[in-house]
Order: sequence, then structure tokens, then C-alpha cells
Amino acid sequence: MNRPHGFTIIELMLALAITSIITAASVPYFHTMNQNWTATQQSVDSTQESRLALSIMEKELKQADRINSLSSTALYFVKSNGNTTGFLVSDQGTNRVLSQELNGENQPLTGAIDSLLFEGLAADGTPTMIPSKLKAIRITLSINNQTMQTQVTFPKDFISTLYYGISSGNNLDLDGSGTIHGNIHANNTIQKAIGNSITIVGDETDSTTILPVPLPTVDIDTILALYTDLSAYKAMADTVIIGDHTFAQNQTYSGFYYIESGTANIEKNVVIEGTVVAEGSIIINGHNVIVTASGSNPALVAGNDLLHTSTIGDDFTTTGVIVAGRDILMTTKDVIGQGNDLYQFTYVAGRMIDIDSRYLLANGGIVAGNTLVLNQTQVLSISTSALTPILTSGHDLSLTSGGTSTSLTGLVYSGNNFFSEKSTLLLNGTLIAEHDIQLNGDVAITNNPDDLNQPPIHFMEIEYAQ
Repeated sequence: MNRPHGFTIIELMLALAITSIITAASVPYFHTMNQNWTATQQSVDSTQESRLALSIMEKELKQADRINSLSSTALYFVKSNGNTTGFLVSDQGTNRVLSQELNGENQPLTGAIDSLLFEGLAADGTPTMIPSKLKAIRITLSINNQTMQTQVTFPKDFISTLYYGISSGNNLDLDGSGTIHGNIHANNTIQKAIGNSITIVGDETDSTTILPVPLPTVDIDTILALYTDLSAYKAMADTVIIGDHTFAQNQTYSGFYYIESGTANIEKNVVIEGTVVAEGSIIINGHNVIVTASGSNPALVAGNDLLHTSTIGDDFTTTGVIVAGRDILMTTKDVIGQGNDLYQFTYVAGRMIDIDSRYLLANGGIVAGNTLVLNQTQVLSISTSALTPILTSGHDLSLTSGGTSTSLTGLVYSGNNFFSEKSTLLLNGTLIAEHDIQLNGDVAITNNPDDLNQPPIHFMEIEYAQ
């Protein structure tokens, strides 16, 4: 008789011993596998966290209007919508984290980081931390020993040449008296007439002392494009009128008017609480015309010309930009303009602007695609922020005011020559001309370097010689 099959105690003990040996030998292997998996997962998480944080910073910086300040661990800037924000290293408990400052509060974008580094680059590739000289910012972020880097290049440069109060692409001619507070430069020569007594409180440089300076330019085509899309205005109109239309004297009109295939005639003593857009020209016949646009809408837009002739009374008062696809030609007594849009422009023309008046008072810039001529018998006063273009021409810019003063606050730019004579030129800002500058008369010009810590970049482009 056979005994039942089974394991002896010795066999069981032997099997248990072998299993224990195998298990003991496997523990370090599985421990290593677990460590490797954990490290790999942490690496993946760190890479994803870094990539997301860099993506957020790239997106925000591409909306930058100006850089307020830059250090190796902090960056603050103003976005194109006017909001101020920043990225910086901040403390969260015992950790150092990357945060974004919004409305005065730090909001963490990451967990604990090893390091964050901001590096500024000028247009020629040299390192700089000066906001006005920045062309690009390189960002290096390290999390859990994983390092990632990105570089944001600004589509338009911060302009270092704005450190000059006056910059001429060719000659700078001085003939008068007064004081210029700020550095002046001419890519050719600085010429002073006999009897000239203008005092320069700053450096004077020309082609004999330094290499030619690349001058910034105002992107006039982009500015014009902001205002010349008539189809967009037609979609906004409350009233569309086909053919010529007259806004009768002594009347008040309200709303957004679009004159299709015709000319708008505005008679004397007319008040318009809104906007008039004409595919043809706008002709103002007489004095005491007041146009007040609502919100950020333009006041008057002419597909062709805007013409105004009057020599009596308080002539022309507007709130909102005045636009002409071709020319703005005005011979009036008093002209008062108030900008109301993002860039605070008051007059914009695709070709020429020529305004002859007793007073020209404008809180906002004047832009002419070609020639800009302003001739005031008493007062010319134009102001915006210190670095926003107030007078801009694609070709020559001429100020021939014969009154008590010409007072300007902002950036004056001529695509060719700049000419000023007769009255005292009071300028708080910067004067740039691609060719010659002639200052014939008394001057009081102040260029404040502190303004250049936060220059606007949406107007400026620059080409550096290779």
C-alpha cells in the first residue's frame, strides 16, 4: 500500500530557505527600480512645470509695452492694456518659488525652484540690464536639477538713442539763444551760427567724436492703419447717409454718422456729440464748431481731405482724433484738440497737415504721413507723456510760430528735416530728425533721462548697421 504524496518537513524548510534567499536578493533591485521611477517621474514633473512657467512668461512678455525694471531675479513691466505685472523669486514657507505679481500680490507659478535668472540683451547682443536698451530677455529656470531656458525678443526695440535730447541724422544747426539740457548728437556736424548763444548742458557729439548713431523711427504706416479702415467705421454707425450731407448751422447732432460716397459739410455754430465719417472729404464752413466723440471713438474721419477755413470767433474744438486719408488743411483762429484714444492722437493725415491759426492747443499727438507745417501767430502748445510722439512727419516738419512761445511735451520726430524759427521753442522731451535739424530762435529744451527708464516700444523700430 502506497503512502499519500506530500512534502516532508525537510523539503518545506529547504523551499522556504530558497524563497527567502531569492526575496532578499530581489529587494535591492526593486528598491532601485522604485528610486529610478520616482526620479524619472520627478524629472518629468519638473520639466512640465518649467515648460508651463516659461510659456506663461513668454506670453506675458510678448504683450509688454514697456519694461519698468529688470534684475537677475525680478522683472516688472507694463502690458499693452496698461496693466502692470512682474515675475520674481519669492518665499513660500521654507521654499523659494517663481511668482507672478498681480495687483500687488504674488501668485506662485511653481513649487520649489533651484534658481531663476533673467538676462537682458541689447540689439547688438551685448548684455544689458537697462530697460531702454533691451532688445531681448533670456530666462533660465531650474527646478529639481532640471534646467530649461527661453528667450523673448521684442518685435520693436527699446531705443537707447533716446538718451539724446536732440538727434540728427545729418547736420544740427543752432542759431539763437537759450539752454538745451541734455545730450545732443549729429551724425554729420553740429554747426553754430555767429552770435549763437545756446548753452548745452550735456554732451555734444558728432561724426568726428563717435560712430554714427542709428536713429529710431516712428512707424507711421502702422499709426495710419489704426484709423483709416472706413469699413470698420461704417459697421459702428448709427446713421448711414448716401451722398453729400450738410450739418446745418446752429444745430446740435448726436450719434455716429457715416456719409457713404459723399462729402460732409459742417456749417458754423454746429455741435456734434458723436462722430462723423465721410468716404469723401469733410469741409468745415465757418467758426464755432464743436465735436465731442464718445468713448475712444474718432471725432472726424475723412476718406479724402479735411478742410477748414475761418478767421473769426472760437473756431474749432474737438475731443477725439481727426483723420484724413489725404490732407488736413486748416486756416482758422483757434484750434483746440483733445485726444481720447489709446495713443492720445488729435490729428492724423495720410499725406500733409498744414494748420495756420492764432492758437493751436492739443492734448495729443499730430501725425502726417508726409509734410507737417504748423504756423501759429500766438501760441502753439502740444503735450502728451514725455516719450509719446506728439509731432510726427514722414518728410519735413516745420514750426514757424511767431507768437509768445511754442510749448511741446513729448517726442518730436521728422522723417526728413526739422525746422523751427521765430518764437521760443519750449520742449520737454526728445527731438529726432532723419536728416537736418535747424533751430533758428530761442530754445529751452529739457531731456529727462529718468523718462528713459520706461520708454514706449510700440512706436519704435530701429535698424543697426551690420
